[in-house]
Amino acid sequence: MHNKTFLYRKSKTKPVLDKLSTKESNADHILRSRLQIVILILLVLNLAVTIIQFIVAQLSDKRFAPIKEPIATKEGTKDQSVSEITRNQETPPLTIGPRRLHYQYSAVLPQITLTLVSVLQGIVFGLLLVNTPILPTYTALSWNFLLQQYFYLPYIISATLILIIWQQSVSATLLGIWPSSLFQSALIFLMVLAEILTFRKIGFFSIWLFGLGCIGIIGGGTRLNNLRLMSKVPFEPRPSLQKAAITFRKGQKRDGLLYISLGIVVVLWGLGYNQLLQYIPLMPWIVLLVLIGVLLSTTITYNRSRQSFLSEIVEGSDLIVLPNGVIGYESLQNTKD
Repeated sequence: MHNKTFLYRKSKTKPVLDKLSTKESNADHILRSRLQIVILILLVLNLAVTIIQFIVAQLSDKRFAPIKEPIATKEGTKDQSVSEITRNQETPPLTIGPRRLHYQYSAVLPQITLTLVSVLQGIVFGLLLVNTPILPTYTALSWNFLLQQYFYLPYIISATLILIIWQQSVSATLLGIWPSSLFQSALIFLMVLAEILTFRKIGFFSIWLFGLGCIGIIGGGTRLNNLRLMSKVPFEPRPSLQKAAITFRKGQKRDGLLYISLGIVVVLWGLGYNQLLQYIPLMPWIVLLVLIGVLLSTTITYNRSRQSFLSEIVEGSDLIVLPNGVIGYESLQNTKD
């Protein structure tokens, strides 16, 4: 009797389920049809707007005649319809030529590169903040929780690394003219990819160390690639600038090899971290202290070399590099003294 009742209920509910699934499929089909219609309408409107803009542009070209420069004669200026001439005086010019190309490569391209790097590093920093665990309560500090998170030192180290990468990118765009090549762009995105993958596994020290090592190797490779790009760029023919060129190439080579060496060591450390942890329980704290020391020494070395390089560039001019890295006029500095 029980089996018959079960079969009866099953046979009775099956048509209901079939009707519900049929209604859902019909609703999905209607939604897709409407969505396709909306997309088609938007495409048609976009095409219509493009055609209208093209027609308006053609009519505008016919309406406005080319501007002629005023011709000076004995009686005075022949054409008084133009009160100010900007052609061949503006920077950058509206016409395509060497002056416009010079401006694009010396000013626009570094700004575009720095903007790209800033946006990407901001995304990485945002992902790091999202993955950072918060305190369970805001009223009292939980020391057990802080010890579990190692006092947030892994997150502080990762954030400091992001700032160092951005700071060195700023210096690179200020002191270098980079070609718009696929390989150069690939290095920027490869660095960001390594950062994202590394900081997502920040709770696993072995993977985190391996990722930090990869970031160091990519950074060192970028430095050596910068050396390749800047090796043939001429400095102005002044003794101080020739000395600055030598300092720049030595610094790029030294930093590139240093970052690659540190990256390889950290990668190997990450691969053997779990084995070392079995014999050294304090290994996480050792890792954090070593990484803090590496970041501090790298930052100090980079700031000193940058200060020396800038001082050599401005030597013989009225500019001076202050101890805090700010560039000013030497006369103003003497006045203040």
